[in-house]
Order: sequence, then C-alpha cells, then structure tokens
Amino acid sequence: MGSRRCQPFGYHLVNLLLHAAVILLLYLVLRTLLEPLPRAATVALAAAWLFAVHPIHTEAVASIVGRSELLAAGFLLVAWLLHLHDRPILALVCLVLALPVEGIGRGLPPLVLAGDYARGS
Repeated sequence: MGSRRCQPFGYHLVNLLLHAAVILLLYLVLRTLLEPLPRAATVALAAAWLFAVHPIHTEAVASIVGRSELLAAGFLLVAWLLHLHDRPILALVCLVLALPVEGIGRGLPPLVLAGDYARGS
C-alpha cells in the first residue's frame, strides 16, 4: 500500500474561485451604491481590481483555513446586494449564513446603515 499524498491543487482552486466570486460581488455592490455618480462602473471596477490584487488577501486565497473568510465575505456582500435591491428576507438569510462562518458578518448592519445614509434612503 502506497502512502497517500495531499494534493492541494483542488483546495487552492476552490479558494481562487471563491475569491473571484467575492471580487465580482464587491464590484456589483459598489456599482449599485455609486450608481448616481457619472463614472460609477469605472470606480467600482477599479476598487474591485484593487481588492483583487491586494496582498492582504494572500492568506485567505492560499490557505484552506482562509476559506471561511472568503465565504463570510461572499455571504456578506450577497446580503448587502440583496438589501440594495429591496430583498430583505433573502438578505437576512445570507446574513444568517455569514454570521457563524466568521465575525465579519456582524459588520453588515453598520455597512447597510452607512450605505443607506449615503444614498439618502
């Protein structure tokens, strides 16, 4: 019987795909928030690219334990996007899914309040 070797490629690929999904969600949230501005899509895209390549995310993407951060960020951004599109029940479901994954889910209420205030709603 040969020994089993750990093949990390699959774990890294899943984390990379989750990071890509978080980047896309961030772009969508920012584009929605900045909609009244003349260059909202450009600003949102630049911010999403900066988020994508920032070195602070290396551990979350490269390490399997970082997956919880990616999942929490994804659920948080989906919840915020759903809130922005007036889907409160689905937003609450996503928030509940983000809470146990990481403490980052607790950051949504202040983000929502700040975003609503900035949009004048």
